[in-house]
Amino acid sequence: MDVTKVNKILEIAKSDLFSEQSNISSDQYKSVNDAAEVTGDGGYKRGNTEIWYMNEKGWEEYPLGGKFAVEKKSKELPPIKNPGALKTHVLVGKISANHPEKAWMMMQGEHWSPNGEARNLIRSLGLSHTSMSAGDIVKIGNKAWMVDQLGMYEIKG
Repeated sequence: MDVTKVNKILEIAKSDLFSEQSNISSDQYKSVNDAAEVTGDGGYKRGNTEIWYMNEKGWEEYPLGGKFAVEKKSKELPPIKNPGALKTHVLVGKISANHPEKAWMMMQGEHWSPNGEARNLIRSLGLSHTSMSAGDIVKIGNKAWMVDQLGMYEIKG
């Protein structure tokens, strides 16, 4: 193969790569509800289930989830009425999934942001993780659960 053909192939490959990268950035979510269109899952449509992710302070307070925080470290959990009150959690958004485990599964990065669509949204909220993790909170009505190492830990009070 001569050098001209190799250069032409490289030029086409670079063009395709930059085209893909620009598509990813233009498809960034403005809210968690944008995942409904990308994934085809209506559970991401706006609803009453609140999704709260830990911020940097939250990672310090609840790295292993609610049960460990309460039983081993005697930590106060965020109040059910306002999980952001202790300044450890940030509201990511509200979705229509109505079961905490279902919400957890939906909020795994490979499901709601398979190509990095949530990257800018997460950064704009001052967060560092796309997938719901131990210490994050799902609030449905008057009940709230903190993701634990295994399952969910109901926040009382």
